[in-house]
Amino acid sequence: MAIFNKTRLSLGVITAFCAIGAGLGTLLLFSCTSAQVSDVAADQPVFLFSEEDRPTLSYPSGLDTDNDGRIVVADTFNNRVERLDSIGDGNSAESVGGVFFYPEDVAVDRDGAIYVADTNASQVVRLESGGQRSATWGKQDTEPGRFLHPGGIAVDGEKIIYVSDTGNNRIQKIGPDGEALKSWGQKGSCDTCLDSPRGIAVSPEGDILVADTFNHRIQKFDPSGELLSTLGSQGGADGEFSYPNAVTVDISGTVYVADTLNNRIQKFAADGRHLATWGSYGHAGGEFDGPTGIAVDAAGNIYVSDRGNHRIVQLDPDGNYHGKTGGAGTAPGELNGPHGIAVRDNLVAVSDTGNHRIEMADTSGRLLDVIGENGSGPGQFAHPRGVAIDATHNIFVADTYNHRVQKFDQNGDFVLEWGTPGESPGEFRWPEGIAIDGAGNVLVSDTGNNRIQKFGPDGEYVSQWGTPGTEAGSFKWPSALAMAPDGSFFVADFFNHRIERFDSSGNLLRQWGDSGPDDQRLDLPRGVCLSPRGKVYVADAGAHRIFKFSEMGIPEGSFGKYGTGPGRFRTPTAVAADGEGYIYVADTDNHRIVKVRF
Repeated sequence: MAIFNKTRLSLGVITAFCAIGAGLGTLLLFSCTSAQVSDVAADQPVFLFSEEDRPTLSYPSGLDTDNDGRIVVADTFNNRVERLDSIGDGNSAESVGGVFFYPEDVAVDRDGAIYVADTNASQVVRLESGGQRSATWGKQDTEPGRFLHPGGIAVDGEKIIYVSDTGNNRIQKIGPDGEALKSWGQKGSCDTCLDSPRGIAVSPEGDILVADTFNHRIQKFDPSGELLSTLGSQGGADGEFSYPNAVTVDISGTVYVADTLNNRIQKFAADGRHLATWGSYGHAGGEFDGPTGIAVDAAGNIYVSDRGNHRIVQLDPDGNYHGKTGGAGTAPGELNGPHGIAVRDNLVAVSDTGNHRIEMADTSGRLLDVIGENGSGPGQFAHPRGVAIDATHNIFVADTYNHRVQKFDQNGDFVLEWGTPGESPGEFRWPEGIAIDGAGNVLVSDTGNNRIQKFGPDGEYVSQWGTPGTEAGSFKWPSALAMAPDGSFFVADFFNHRIERFDSSGNLLRQWGDSGPDDQRLDLPRGVCLSPRGKVYVADAGAHRIFKFSEMGIPEGSFGKYGTGPGRFRTPTAVAADGEGYIYVADTDNHRIVKVRF
């Protein structure tokens, strides 16, 4: 359900004492148990700043197109295969074939049947065009017809299947009914050797092209396994590769390579001449973060699995960016790796970290304002993380990569800034967390300096606490901060895997999370919040969950695990609370905010 509506609203009367963190998305209802830790059920999803049916991908890998123009994707970390009707806004998707075990490639034959390299199951699965399973071949072994983590698959016009048997460093040729016909290759770097081959494609002439990934080259074989040619070597120049993961061929014989660690696509003529290079590292249109799959449709459109950006990108035949499905967004109301969230009254402020801006919304998810852009001038940001709102709705931002704090008024207008890179009082190294106490003082997690600094409302230095270390009261990358009504505060001590609570003078009161039973231990806590009802919520980023504690640190429940659906998170980095019984989670790698009733 889309509920985007950019309007200014009057603010209600909710008060929260909250923290630091990231993303915009799902409303879930749940109930927590007390006295012992348990996973908490969640239901009733509502999507904020997103479409309810918009596909959400997690490290997609190989892909192919069918005769109806649909895109079939190995959605690897979601353990599924997705079939998309198109790329861009308004598209729809369906999961086909049930659950897989980290599938890394797919191929579609002339009749629309789908072949899946079910990588961690060491199997090949065939799906009929309707999506139902019709055959499964292989298991983990070195014998013909068996596989070890196959990472690539292709099918020719006669429905002969070619599999990159990655762990066995060979190519296997499989008949339409799963019979092993031939295999070739051995581990090494010789002319006919292979080293962790992945992507594979069949040319119009029936030749087999293989992304020989760890040898940084493309190998071309005839259908019997005889080497015909080799393209490329390790490097970053045109015609060179760095761990290429995928290769495809269009109907004219033109070759396209996903040059994975060079974060680009390369195009070659059938005879191996370099024709074009597209892309560089990044998150914008036309940029890539580890492309691992590539396909071309009958019209010459190119589809790329932009793995690190969790999206499928479409390029036109000339390599121009055309659109995407999945991943982060750049439009107002969309997010790119949010790392901070604050709630006060009816106002929600989100650090849209990858887009270098702050997005302001009401608690129903309606966008109110967007503050800032990439840069180092007043009102500009470089990967901002922590955000806080004071009693008069001034907004304070930990401008992390600019090593400073910025203050804005309730209209989003720049007021002042303080801080420069350094270790002296009033200087910062990568500040991540920020919170406001009852007197309007500003506490900052000076993360890279492993200390907390306290400032007056206008940035005047007051005091500091903390030293690097693992002993009680010290820090190892302090990330988020949360204030209590009595002036004490909580710190998410990230690499020490714990929460520490200090009084208003910086004296340690208690700590928890780094000891006890395994189900009560924290794993890289990045965000922390004290709700108006006196419960401490922790964004436990390494475990992809939210933990609930009493103010004394007694575990009372947890919910969430890795994934993209309701009740699942990918690296949550912030949490905040309102006075109506909701918490807000920055679900960073899902690029959303999840609103949850407790």
